[in-house]
Amino acid sequence: LPVLIGAYRQQKQQVGAPRRSLTAVVAPVVVAVAVALAYNWYRFGSITDNGHTDDGFLAFNPRIGEGLFGQIASPGKGLLVFSPLLIVALFRWRWFLRRHAVVAGSIAGATIATLLAHSAIVGWAGDQAWGARFTVVVVPLVALPLARVVQEIRHGRITLAGRIATVALAVAGFVIQVSGVVVDFFAVVVARRLRGEDTATSLTHAAYLDGLAVVWRAVGHAQPYADLTPGWISSLQVARVDLWWVRVAQVSGWNVFTVGIPVLLVGVAGWAGFRLRHELIGRDDPPRTTPPGGSPTGRSTLPSGAGPR
Repeated sequence: LPVLIGAYRQQKQQVGAPRRSLTAVVAPVVVAVAVALAYNWYRFGSITDNGHTDDGFLAFNPRIGEGLFGQIASPGKGLLVFSPLLIVALFRWRWFLRRHAVVAGSIAGATIATLLAHSAIVGWAGDQAWGARFTVVVVPLVALPLARVVQEIRHGRITLAGRIATVALAVAGFVIQVSGVVVDFFAVVVARRLRGEDTATSLTHAAYLDGLAVVWRAVGHAQPYADLTPGWISSLQVARVDLWWVRVAQVSGWNVFTVGIPVLLVGVAGWAGFRLRHELIGRDDPPRTTPPGGSPTGRSTLPSGAGPR
């Protein structure tokens, strides 16, 4: 709803025709809602029944604060934990709001509405799922100010500490996401939930830690899901890791992880060092000025005898 209101305001400013703008925004929504209600009626016999009417996870949660914190910063479901670059984006949200007030206001409203709506239900964690299930839809919207950060980095307007922190958060996000892509979600998350263990707010039971442990065991040729998978789940033959790309070019125990990643890290460090050295040298050089009618070296480019008298 906040995004629709923002789109209407934007259209009204650009087109200048309130009725036409309102129709352009409302009409697609009416069609989409009609299709959804028709599906509910056809599939479940009622337009108000979406298949989760008796779902206990949708019961009201009086501890809304717990749901808010859990969706934003909890170890197992926090939006900022699974997408840490959003922390960098938040530092440029003030600029984004000043520069693009309508868009920023719409995104902020949609994000707040999403957080509040899901914090008010018992199943705010979205279990059984990997990571921030309900808030993943707002990640690309909240991340828009990162474009400003990239621009500032390219023009050298961010300190070295800020650039290091940005790279570190990007690497952390990459590692967390990889740990969720290459492992078996069912064996890692659902197994712990079936044991009654907390995978949302407990740091020791966070899914990405289990995922990294599985990857580590797989690289070491050990049972990847040891101590995680109950016997009845093992019978489903899910104890594997999608690391076919890790085994590429494996010779005598050497593989992409043991060779490629160190080479990649050395390359990135070398590139960063080169860029840093280039910037430091550029700061030490005196500014080069161009006098009127002269070149940056101070030599005149005017023909002989053509200079000012």
